[in-house]
Amino acid sequence: MPASISRLFLDRAAAVTYLSCTLTLIISIVCGAGLLVACSGTTLLNAIVPRSGYSVHKDVAYGDCAAGILVSVFPVCLWLFPVLAQADKQFAFWLLWEQTAGRVTGNFNEAHIRPFYFYLPLLPIMFAPWVFFPSFWRALKAIDRSYFGIRFVICWILPVTLSFSLISGKQPHYLLPLLPGVILLVQSMMQQVSAKTIQRVALSMVAVIIVGQGAAALVFFPKYDLRPVSACVQKNTHLPWAFVGTYHGEIGFLSRRETPVADLSRNQIESWFAENPNGWAVIRYKSEQDVTAYNKIFSQSYRGRKLGIFTHADNPVSETACL
Repeated sequence: MPASISRLFLDRAAAVTYLSCTLTLIISIVCGAGLLVACSGTTLLNAIVPRSGYSVHKDVAYGDCAAGILVSVFPVCLWLFPVLAQADKQFAFWLLWEQTAGRVTGNFNEAHIRPFYFYLPLLPIMFAPWVFFPSFWRALKAIDRSYFGIRFVICWILPVTLSFSLISGKQPHYLLPLLPGVILLVQSMMQQVSAKTIQRVALSMVAVIIVGQGAAALVFFPKYDLRPVSACVQKNTHLPWAFVGTYHGEIGFLSRRETPVADLSRNQIESWFAENPNGWAVIRYKSEQDVTAYNKIFSQSYRGRKLGIFTHADNPVSETACL
């Protein structure tokens, strides 16, 4: 890296490469390196592909790439090693192998399996709002593909998008590591756009985001709010708790609970109540008929269904227990 820094002011291509790699590392650290390590590693390796006109020695380029991968792996180690130190071998194998390989092959239950073309409709959104301007498409046709910086950014965006499309598990936010490259590419294409136009578009985008955030806070966010349930859990920490349904630790985190919440399927709830007769269970359900066998303490709308707190029918508790 020091060798590359010393040449930044002498070699424009080296400056573009170093800046792009630095932006990638910042994104990977800030956005959660657990997901982005593979992306940043791929991006950094792609930096050495278009070497035509690249005056920095290839040993320096490989060294910078290796250093970038190590830096991007470091945030993962900060949480991975403490977790593995407290976990058994079975959990370690599940975390390191089954989740990783399962998301690639689609054999993981929560791998978010999507079709191959899932990312194609999302790519124009990454270039918004400039993709809606005729000047963007004119600049795209006139782009200088012989310039090293342009080829580097293209080799940053396309291979990562293609490799992610081949992986079974797909989520929109998996493309976040591409944003620095997209920004660099758009900036090079918008050189002919006036500063006044850029200012107007930027202010319009800020206004749209503010209005959209306000509307979402009023309409959508309450449907995903787990704070009422978590407050009841936090108020009754002395009781055994279970969650019936797909659970990712949200209740335990929001309630600052120091003992685990049992993760149960629907057919396990009866045996759990038998072992914990004074226990309370958080159950996600569609209709009241699904929970008639239990005593309801609290209920709220949640993600198109209902989420309630229940006890066994032989353990009646007043609804004021959560107030």
